[in-house]
Amino acid sequence: MMLDLHTHILPHMDDGAGSGDEAAALIHALMDQGITTAVLTPHYYPFKESLPAFLERRMWSYNSLGDCKLNLILGSETYLCESLFCYDSISELAIESTEFLLLELPYTEPWSSDLFKQLRRIRSKYNLTPVIAHAERYGHVRQKRESILQELVDLGCMIQLNIDSVIDRQSRSLALSMLKGGWVDFVGSDCHNMKERPPRFDLFRRILARKLHADVMNGSWPWTVNAWDAFSCEPRTRKEPISMETEARV
Repeated sequence: MMLDLHTHILPHMDDGAGSGDEAAALIHALMDQGITTAVLTPHYYPFKESLPAFLERRMWSYNSLGDCKLNLILGSETYLCESLFCYDSISELAIESTEFLLLELPYTEPWSSDLFKQLRRIRSKYNLTPVIAHAERYGHVRQKRESILQELVDLGCMIQLNIDSVIDRQSRSLALSMLKGGWVDFVGSDCHNMKERPPRFDLFRRILARKLHADVMNGSWPWTVNAWDAFSCEPRTRKEPISMETEARV
C-alpha cells in the first residue's frame, strides 16, 4: 500500500478543495498515482474556532464526499498553540483509530522553549504522538537541520515530509538529506487543488529513483509497503540512516 498522510481534500474546510468536484478530482489523481490510503487533514486553528465547531464542519464535509474507492481516514492538521490545551481530550483531531496527531508549527520565528514544552504536553496530557507536518519547511529546521530533528525525535515526535520538497529544486537538498538520513517517518502530498497544489507522487517517485536509486513502490521506504503498520508501532528513539547507493550530486 502507499499512504498519503497529509491532504486538504475535504471541500469547504480550509484553503484546500473548494468544491465536491475538486475533491473528487484530487481523489482520482491520488488513485491514478498508486495511493491506496489518504488521511484527510484539514487545518484546525484552536485560537480561531472551537473544537466542537471544527469537528461538526469536518463531518459535514466528509459526508458530502459520498462513496469513494480510495480509503479515506479522518484526521487534522492542528496548529500547536496554547489554546489547544483548554480541552480535556483532543483525540478526535488525531488520525482516526490511531494516537498520531499531525501538528503544524510556527514557520518563521525561532522555536521557543514553550513550544517544546507544548510538544511534551501533547504526549503527557493527551497520550498522543506528535507528527510534525512538513518538517523541512520550517526555518528552525532549515537552520539547525539534524540537531533539531534529533531533538524532536527525542521528544517522541515523528516526522512528515512533503513530496513537493523533493520535487522543487530549492528545497530538494534538505529533503533528500532527511530521507537519506532516515529522519522521515511519513510523506504527504499536502495537496490542496489540481491547478496550483496537486498531488505529484509520480514525479516524486521518478526523482527518488534518479537521485537515490530507490524504488518506493517495492518496499525500499518505511512509508510505502506496510506503511499503515507504522501506526501501531512506537516512534523510534533515534534515527537509523537508510543504506543505499546515492549519486554524488543531488
